Amino acid sequence: MGTPNSSTPIAPNQYPATFVKNFTFGGAFTTPSCANDFLALPVNIVGGGTANLIGLNNLYSINDTSGFCATTGPTVLFAYQTGSGGGANATSVELSLDGTKIVWVENSNPPKVHVVAWKNEGTVAAPIDLTTRPAASAPVAGSGTVATVTLSSSTSVTNSSPFVDYDHDLAYVDDDSGNLYRIENVFCTTAACIASPVAPSLDAAWTTNPVNLGSTKLTSPVADAVTGYIYVGGANGNLYVRKSSDGSSVSGSPIAIGNGNQGGVADTPLVDGIGANGYTLVYAFTGDDTGVTGGLSTAVIAQLQVNQGTGALGTVTRGSIGQPNEQPIYSGTPNNAYYTGVGTPIFYVCGITPSSTVDADLYEVPFGVNKIIGTPADLGPIGGGNQACSPLSEFYNGTNDRLFVTFPVTAVVEDFNINSTLPDDFCPNGPTCLQWANNSGSTGGLIIDSNYNPTGTSTANIYFGDVGAGNPNDGTCWTGTTGATALALSGTSTKTSGATFATGSFTTAANHGLAIGEMVAIAGNTSSPVNENCTVATTPSPTTFTCTYADNTAGSGTGGNVQLGTCTFKLTQESLE
Repeated sequence: MGTPNSSTPIAPNQYPATFVKNFTFGGAFTTPSCANDFLALPVNIVGGGTANLIGLNNLYSINDTSGFCATTGPTVLFAYQTGSGGGANATSVELSLDGTKIVWVENSNPPKVHVVAWKNEGTVAAPIDLTTRPAASAPVAGSGTVATVTLSSSTSVTNSSPFVDYDHDLAYVDDDSGNLYRIENVFCTTAACIASPVAPSLDAAWTTNPVNLGSTKLTSPVADAVTGYIYVGGANGNLYVRKSSDGSSVSGSPIAIGNGNQGGVADTPLVDGIGANGYTLVYAFTGDDTGVTGGLSTAVIAQLQVNQGTGALGTVTRGSIGQPNEQPIYSGTPNNAYYTGVGTPIFYVCGITPSSTVDADLYEVPFGVNKIIGTPADLGPIGGGNQACSPLSEFYNGTNDRLFVTFPVTAVVEDFNINSTLPDDFCPNGPTCLQWANNSGSTGGLIIDSNYNPTGTSTANIYFGDVGAGNPNDGTCWTGTTGATALALSGTSTKTSGATFATGSFTTAANHGLAIGEMVAIAGNTSSPVNENCTVATTPSPTTFTCTYADNTAGSGTGGNVQLGTCTFKLTQESLE
């Protein structure tokens, strides 16, 4: 896992978003809707003819027509791109509560926050250029128009998604230079905006907008209504706490969680606004706290107490989760008992082996009095090799509490039953639920769409993004500018070893339409080393291109094809049980 960029279509902690129409907060899922339930997938590639915001419906389908939705896999609901002069979408999207609008950050220079009122239009091969669809004021639902807020004080946003305060129709977003912005009228849902619609804009209520926290890349912010604070992680290892009223700093902030190695605080802090004993609980993760005051000289999970009455920042409790300075640590998750108060609350986080072998280990973190974390217990390796886990995802289906995680190097998804103290594998034939081919080393976070799952309906699914053209047990890959089918290669294709990475040279049977920095998958060539993902390096002519591989193995062969795109994979819960 590495810094998101144009050659990494899915960033390590980048999530798609799902909208389930018949879901009620605090209630149960009812019958899913093939037409109205959808998934929005941001793609970390530059536009200019390539779709980088894709919507899919008919989610509850499989590779034949026997699923709940009688289609051969999900279908494209909308496909947009941010223009030839734009940037990639390196972080996650957020949906309005009614699902009619989407907000996200385009990583251009300067970056732009977009709000689109999507409609059913475009294809992945021919996406709609949003630069031709500006909204005069607030985008109207179903109009296919977009409103844009330019973050003029910034040059890049690669680790922050918008955080939406739905109660006040505000969004907070950070950049890579330590700036925190607040945007008002995001979805135009307040009484004032509904009466007199206006486009989203920087909130003038903040006299300084943006507020600068320090010269460091920031995570997504989290605004907590109970304390009135905003919590943000920094690549320098700090946890920043700011007042949401005006962006001013809180006494005692910033707090040094790590020393800046392995991305510092690389993922968004988790905030428990209910907390315990009058304290909000904030969780942050780092790959190395060596040299930090109170540090353990390991990778750690850190828990901050914030007094809900006085607003004072309190004690930071740390738990060791493996060797320092080996991998970034992404967000863990509590079990269902943590939320309900029924059963034993436990926090799970993927760390590193405490010994010399560098594996991804699952840690179980207990709680003591007032939900203060105890000493993490190492449950052992769950992912071999020197690799970090994706963020963990927990889902309770009414019977079993389940934990999901992906691994980029070995290209697997794992699924654990965490009803008991020691998690059991749900996956058949061992811990590997799914393994896909042509993996290039980047998977995003996982989300689940529904808890409605009568036998054989394929209506409870897991989604995540991966680069390239994998071939999972049950999933679909949508191609980009090369069209709906792979483009044939002509003549001999060569893969030549270099100083560090191999370079491939290819000729296509027709114009390829590829752009430098795009990820492609080569398949069907007579040389196995050639059949891997690579990143386009040069395009000497419309029918020739070179690309850089992630390894340095040489090869030469004939035939095969090239395909550009990002894959969305789904697993049915039923198939894992």
